[in-house]
Amino acid sequence: MNDNAPPISKEVRQALEKIKDHRFLFAHHSVGNNILDGLRAISQEAGIELNITEIETTPPTGSSGLAHFSPGRNTQPKTKIDGFAEQITNLPPDFTPEAAFLKFCYIDFAPETDVEEILAYYRNKMEMLKKEHPATTFVHFTVPLTTRPADMKSRVKRLLGLQAWGDASNISRGTFNELLPTTFPGDPVFDIARLESTRPDGSRTAFTHKGKTYYSLAPEYTDDGGHLNTFGRRMVASAFAVFLAETVTAQ
Repeated sequence: MNDNAPPISKEVRQALEKIKDHRFLFAHHSVGNNILDGLRAISQEAGIELNITEIETTPPTGSSGLAHFSPGRNTQPKTKIDGFAEQITNLPPDFTPEAAFLKFCYIDFAPETDVEEILAYYRNKMEMLKKEHPATTFVHFTVPLTTRPADMKSRVKRLLGLQAWGDASNISRGTFNELLPTTFPGDPVFDIARLESTRPDGSRTAFTHKGKTYYSLAPEYTDDGGHLNTFGRRMVASAFAVFLAETVTAQ
């Protein structure tokens, strides 16, 4: 257990007990691996066996647990959407996930990203999958964030009224995240961006651009500005376990 991390709460223990008997499919890349590492850590600490299986080369089976894979390529979100849809379409008959979810990476969204185009492409694929696989609940993830750049070049740009690249990237991510719930009203959304931008004291790591508020990854949760450290993994994984338990309960 991380020295700065609180013990696992009763709510998280109950969530882990519940989700171990259900079936999930998780498409992700590196930050997703951080979340899975966090799930492994808290389930081990709780003494609860959570079956987490990589299915990149091994076909999924009918057993309960969380199957995961990494579709597409980083910086190319459409390839991830296509890879997710292909995997869902080609699942074996004995493996029907109760919930399935695709998480984009922070690196998939840059200042030049056409957010509305990506969202429309994602929406069309997801609506198709929902019609074709009514037994599966499709969960949506907000896009993870990065810390606000504090290097000299970025600070000078801000003083000159210009955008730093890292800020502009978080604006693209924030735009997608803001549009996501209204694009899929009533669908479950795991708001990893809110978790990442909320400090342990409850305050948010925020900045403004043209009068609008955007968010960045709190430095407490990362060692490299984008991936989750041990503390961040545990925090997000705990919230994710509770979220998954609530999702299967609502089915």
